Amino acid sequence: MNTSGYQEFKNEWLAEVIDGDPSPVVLGNRFSTKIITHWLDFEDSSNEIIYCDGSGDGGIDIAYLQLGEDLEEGANEGNTWYVVQSKYGKAFRGVSTLLEESNKIFETLTGNRNILSSLSSELVERLKTFISSIGA
Repeated sequence: MNTSGYQEFKNEWLAEVIDGDPSPVVLGNRFSTKIITHWLDFEDSSNEIIYCDGSGDGGIDIAYLQLGEDLEEGANEGNTWYVVQSKYGKAFRGVSTLLEESNKIFETLTGNRNILSSLSSELVERLKTFISSIGA
C-alpha cells in the first residue's frame, strides 16, 4: 500500500485548513466547510453556509440549505438541509465521539437540548419548520 501518496494528498488537502494559527473554532469551521464544499461540489459562500460551531451549538457545526432545482411545469425537486458535525485533530476520539455528537444533534432537533447559542436557536427553528412542512 502506498501510504506516502495518501500522506501527500492529506497534507495538500489540509494545507488551507491549517494555514496560519487558527483557533480551534476557526480550524473546525475550515475543516467542516472544506468537507461540505467538496462533498457537494460548490464554492464556499458565507450566504449559503450557517456556522454554529462553539459553545451552545447543539451538536451542529455548520448547516447548508441546498435549494432544489426547478423542474418542468412549475414543480421543484425539493430542498435539502445538510447538517454537519465535524471533529478535527484531538477532538476526535473515535467512534464514541461520533455517537455522542450525533446524539446531541438528535436531542437538539427533538427539543431535548435547550441550552443553545442564539445562532443555533435560529437555525434549529428553521430546521424544525422545514421538518414540519415535509409532506405538506
